[in-house]
Amino acid sequence: MKRKMMMMALLMVLTLSVLPNIALAYRTDNSNYNVKLYSATGNGATDDRTAIQNAINASQPSGGQIYFPKGTYRFASAITFPSNTVLVFEKGAVLVPDSGITITVNGSVDAGLYQIFTSLSGKGDVKGKMQAVNIYPQWWGADGTDSSDDTTAIKKAIASQTGGGTIYFPTGTYIVSSALNVSGLDRLNLIGAGVDLTVIKSTSATADVFYTAPGQSQRWQRFKDFTVDSAVAKTAGAHFNFLGNQYRTTIDNVKLQNWHKGIVFASYEMCWITKPNITSPSVGADAAIQAGIQATAAQGANLYITEGFLRGTDGTDGVSPTSTALGNYGVKIYDADAVMMSNMDIGGFIKNDLLIDPNARASNHYFDSVWFDATRDDAPVRIQGTGIKTEITFANSWIASAGKLDGGNPLASNLVISGSGGYRAVEFTGNRIFNSSGIGIKIDASSGFPGLFTGNIIQNNGTAGISGENYGMKIATPLNTPSVSVFNSTFLENNGDDIYITADARNYSIQNVSLTGSITNLGVAKRISGVVSDISNVIASNTNLNIPPFGEFYSITGTTTIGGIAATWPGHTITLKFNNALTVVDDSQNLRLAGNLTTSANTTLTLICDGAEWIEVSRSSN
Repeated sequence: MKRKMMMMALLMVLTLSVLPNIALAYRTDNSNYNVKLYSATGNGATDDRTAIQNAINASQPSGGQIYFPKGTYRFASAITFPSNTVLVFEKGAVLVPDSGITITVNGSVDAGLYQIFTSLSGKGDVKGKMQAVNIYPQWWGADGTDSSDDTTAIKKAIASQTGGGTIYFPTGTYIVSSALNVSGLDRLNLIGAGVDLTVIKSTSATADVFYTAPGQSQRWQRFKDFTVDSAVAKTAGAHFNFLGNQYRTTIDNVKLQNWHKGIVFASYEMCWITKPNITSPSVGADAAIQAGIQATAAQGANLYITEGFLRGTDGTDGVSPTSTALGNYGVKIYDADAVMMSNMDIGGFIKNDLLIDPNARASNHYFDSVWFDATRDDAPVRIQGTGIKTEITFANSWIASAGKLDGGNPLASNLVISGSGGYRAVEFTGNRIFNSSGIGIKIDASSGFPGLFTGNIIQNNGTAGISGENYGMKIATPLNTPSVSVFNSTFLENNGDDIYITADARNYSIQNVSLTGSITNLGVAKRISGVVSDISNVIASNTNLNIPPFGEFYSITGTTTIGGIAATWPGHTITLKFNNALTVVDDSQNLRLAGNLTTSANTTLTLICDGAEWIEVSRSSN
């Protein structure tokens, strides 16, 4: 009996030594199917497709684990793993389809961070609706060690997700040498371990990093928690170049460095860029974010950009007069609708922190609590283009420091509104326009600008002190075009006039504003009223009297005869109180009185302007 038991023990040991993988994988619940039990060789030369199909067949209809011991399994024809199977891989087991052959995996995959699918050129693909929580690029041979090219492995991983899925990039640096195509892949998620933990690093000066092709449509794609960088200076391409039609795409908590273009949404519907960190561009870079393309119609609607930090300088922190600008634009909006931006810090660009420049139409854009701070050559915010600009709102934002970077342009204005295309319903509410080298707000749209400024602070502009370029606001809309309305705003400490209005400007309205400077050169106004100014209302008498254009009461000193008063705007009513004896002459220049007026101390004269002449309303001797 004892001898018999010893023989049985010896037989068991021999069996385990001959079939170690069976011992490793075989389970008592009869749900595990080791492919080598079905004659798979795993030698890389023999076609194992039939043997593995037999293992799949044996698992049905209930399904189970298809176990691959270490080996290379060749497939000379296509095969499909059903959704009720789980592919379990021992380290060293790799599936290799022949060229043109597809292995379709609709079940789950159980493997560690090691290669299980081939990424060799000239071989077939692994695709399907994989049910693994995460798909790893390591399954196709990526190593993420910043030492070898992971492009093919990542491309294979992305291409495998025809039914949607999450490709997770563990901590590491993944080198890519050509563009990664994510076209046509709905519900694709590319997720990293965190910003600066997972890095996708390009080694091409001109290739995109991620892109979708024109004409392709993608829905519910998500890119989250990683950094995209470049080992070389970029001269073309974008880190995200979405040239196809993006629907519900999200870029969340992604950092971009060393870019030529950062993120491009050529055509979009309901997409999000949240917590972007886009800094340190390559020299001469284009734009950190671009919405739409210049076209014959708007190319997108509803792009939400929130809680981000964009820098065009050589650093990743704030901007200062010593900062070197490298990138040209922060955000460019071409022919696109409904860009909604909030809680953003954008600054340090060569040309514009924000450029709106449509050929056809830019509409329904909204900017709330955005910091547009510092440029070198041009305005932090510029709106121009031949297309119509309509329903655009800036609220509670900071537009500042034009021309303040190293080598800055002393003529740079903070906000420029220009272009030949029409404007409609453009509004600035509760903003601060501050500290420009040149003009604070420059309005010279050739088709007019019927915009609205309400509750803004326009302060400390024109700091370069260049005459004619040092105003708080300049209104230069042409003849016979609609013009701006300015309500309930404050002008403080601007180097030149608070408001300068060119002679051709028409139909503007300035009401209930506070000035520390003046309004000069009126054109033909629609209305100026309720202006509070630090300018004195005491004026010395003169043959042709000049008065500030926004006041209602003036105290006249001296004894010089008055023959005319410089015209202001139709409906402007003033009262003159005289302190001395003098004569106001009727019909000498542009005064239309009820006869000459000889004054004494405390005599008053009330006049109304029709835009050219002053007409007497009343007089009193007092």
